[in-house]
Amino acid sequence: MPNQNQFRNDLRDALAHLHDPAYLESHPLARQLVGPDLPRSQSRGQALRALLKEAIETLRPSDHVPSHMPEWRSYRALYYRYIKGMGFLHLQEELGLSRRQLQREERKGIDAMAAILRQRRISDDATPGGEAPREPGETQPLLQHLEGWKVERRACPLQGLIEDVRWMLEPMVQRFRTEIEVFASPRVVQVLVDPTLTRQALLRVMRLLIRSLGQGKIELHVIDAGQMVKLVLSCPLPRLDHVDEDWRLAALLMGKQGGELRFEANSASESRITLELPRVSRARVLVVDDVDAAQTLFERYLTPHNYEVIGARSASEALRLAIDTKPDAIILDVMMATVDGWQALRDLRSRSSTAEIPVVVCSVLDEPELALSLGAQAFVRKPVRRLELLTTLEQVLGPRGREDER
Repeated sequence: MPNQNQFRNDLRDALAHLHDPAYLESHPLARQLVGPDLPRSQSRGQALRALLKEAIETLRPSDHVPSHMPEWRSYRALYYRYIKGMGFLHLQEELGLSRRQLQREERKGIDAMAAILRQRRISDDATPGGEAPREPGETQPLLQHLEGWKVERRACPLQGLIEDVRWMLEPMVQRFRTEIEVFASPRVVQVLVDPTLTRQALLRVMRLLIRSLGQGKIELHVIDAGQMVKLVLSCPLPRLDHVDEDWRLAALLMGKQGGELRFEANSASESRITLELPRVSRARVLVVDDVDAAQTLFERYLTPHNYEVIGARSASEALRLAIDTKPDAIILDVMMATVDGWQALRDLRSRSSTAEIPVVVCSVLDEPELALSLGAQAFVRKPVRRLELLTTLEQVLGPRGREDER
């Protein structure tokens, strides 16, 4: 009979694969929690998925508990992470929690789910070690599932995707005593992908490598390749079974979102796998404000949302940087020493090289009509609120957004 820790590990693994019914079909929890009397239209994997979602909902506080109270944290951590598929870094920002706090809330939620679900166990025939026997024929069910999958590409922090997969693989890494080392270019920040498909593809490739290598080291190199980002996995294997079920499924998941998966024997003693993902080009924003604290605030608000922030502390510097760097948008303060923002706005609009750059006037002065009449595209009043600023920038950047090629 699996002990409490093993049951909790199985539960965490099942949650990590909540959107992969083919994987859940032969999962240890499917045999322990799903009874034999299933409707013809429902598979074991689908039944387990529904059961896990139901268990998460049981943690939802009653409606009379205010939404800002701590009682909501564990529920939201599980709901957004597993049901909504939100990445760890994005979830930290959404809930306003540190990494350690979020991990604590997640563990607390999984412990609560485990206590609920253990009461429903109907069998204890999970295999030793908690790993379900691998059953052939997963490719076709997944292919059928993907036919109805609506691919949603969005800008995702690459570091978060990698950390999510490492977290999912942690029990397997410990069991096989495998070491995973990541080498990442600091310039690679976000990729334009369907996060669920990408996590599952990377998970399956790395799982194949761990299973094939056992004890040893796998290196993951994140390489900036212009408009693409390459994830190159290498390990000391002279050969690799790249016709394995996990390989075929990873190739399906990559192909569904327009990515690419390649295998090559890098040398007589090393195998290498490359996943290619489209990179998100960063919109460049010139912030014109002579107060250092304001510059710091704008950078803190914008950088996590894939904006490159350039600072100017005077009107003359702003004009020079606007000409030299050709920013996608300018945030312009009005109350500056020597030359105020209105003069700077007039200078920007009078030059052909800068006239078309969208300008957002940001000031303590409540003068939106004046700002618009002098050529600004929008006005935001100080003190600046993060959500209002981000929404305004999205509006002035228009349909080109932040995902177009420069």
